[in-house]
Amino acid sequence: MRSKLEQELRQFISENFLVLQEKSVTNDESFLENGILDSTGVLELVSFLEEKYGIEIKSGELIPENLDSISRLTLFLERKFHCVNPVACASDEGGGRKEGLPTR
Repeated sequence: MRSKLEQELRQFISENFLVLQEKSVTNDESFLENGILDSTGVLELVSFLEEKYGIEIKSGELIPENLDSISRLTLFLERKFHCVNPVACASDEGGGRKEGLPTR
């Protein structure tokens, strides 16, 4: 799954942000440091991810650790896919509850 995700993300970045540049992006290349994305580009990327993968990206998730390279995006999406059940992932988002554990 990872290589398919990486390929889809690379294609989106290339087609939307590297159109006039004869360059490709590596998995670990920072989008921000290398001028590939600016703040508007990040919003376009988030919109693409939400639409393509049917996920919701919360404002607290809009950080470079999640969105600043192909590798970081892939890991972020894999975590999001794993957490499609909000109850199971509540502890990851500060909810303090894991699936199967009773609440007090």
